[in-house]
Amino acid sequence: MTDQDLQDAPSDATVLIGYPSAIAPGLPAFTFKIPEGWHVGEFPGALLAAAAPEIEGEFRPNVVVQGRRVADSITLDEAADEAVDELRAIYGDVAIGDRATDAEGAAELLQQPLGYRLPDDGPTMAHLNVLVMLHDEIAPGAFRSLLGINAVCTQDQVAEYLPVFQAMIASFAVERRVLDLSESS
Repeated sequence: MTDQDLQDAPSDATVLIGYPSAIAPGLPAFTFKIPEGWHVGEFPGALLAAAAPEIEGEFRPNVVVQGRRVADSITLDEAADEAVDELRAIYGDVAIGDRATDAEGAAELLQQPLGYRLPDDGPTMAHLNVLVMLHDEIAPGAFRSLLGINAVCTQDQVAEYLPVFQAMIASFAVERRVLDLSESS
């Protein structure tokens, strides 16, 4: 991080800094529809996780939403490559399907199907990775928000769960933020 990335703060230690704010906008709020009967909760490193109803002896299909602030210079393809590299560090070989990209307003989207085998001769997994890069309207500059939606099931569950995942992803919406900056320094 350079001095250029940081906003000058007054030397008085009693200044109140808000979060989110124009100085530190954080991640945007989002919504998406979860099928009835799915369990929703938190998961380490995730903003939200949703899992299909548990069936004894079967992998539990799930959708995890992650998010972080990234440098404005990071491209969507670079973020997608990083997501694949993280999976390769865990599972080794990762097959990558054709990437599809789209842009809508202040957002860029990238969708990539992935596949890998779980350790110890586990099942082959089907993983749909969707990245949403948001161009900040509140605090344009050095950073922007990156949200990742990861939908995972076994290869044997794809016919049943791919339409469910696609409907969930299609319902995903980022809420526009309007911050009251009247008290920001």
